[in-house]
Amino acid sequence: MCDFRFISAPYLETLFAELRAQAHPFYAFLAGLPKDDFYLFCAYDYRRKSETYEDSGRYRFSLPEFLAKAGEFDPQDEFCIYFVGMGVQEEEDSPARIELLSCEDATVGTLTELAAEFMAPYCEKCLRTDTPFRLDAETIARHGFTPEDVAALSGPAERCNAAAAARLQAEYDALKKIGSIDR
Repeated sequence: MCDFRFISAPYLETLFAELRAQAHPFYAFLAGLPKDDFYLFCAYDYRRKSETYEDSGRYRFSLPEFLAKAGEFDPQDEFCIYFVGMGVQEEEDSPARIELLSCEDATVGTLTELAAEFMAPYCEKCLRTDTPFRLDAETIARHGFTPEDVAALSGPAERCNAAAAARLQAEYDALKKIGSIDR
């Protein structure tokens, strides 16, 4: 079922079903993220026989968007998985990101590890926009977290938020010491 050269839509469906069954807190976390932070990208449209990078908006999907359309993709379409805000910044005008390009890379174990690691930069991003990631009723509903998910993620989310707040406070304190910056 897996051609290690690329990630297909059927493979992604199976992968996320397994992630949902084996690591639901991380599945729900990823499913609730906006596609600016986590997305699936159809890099090659088999029916059109073309790469899709020039029309990337049309081929970029949040996890729920992908799952809603999964049956419409050709089994030969080629996908990539992106975590934005961590990893390598390849171009100066684009954000850092981690990309999974093959079935060999895209496993339940890898997704679980990356989702856990991604919580830290995501919490910091949220704090920078004054919308902290908290496991409140709105967030629980948006992500579809179960009570077990909340129990599993509350400690990591609190630690990530505290570390991000400390980093931001240190940046703020350092900037306050620079006399040439208007306060």
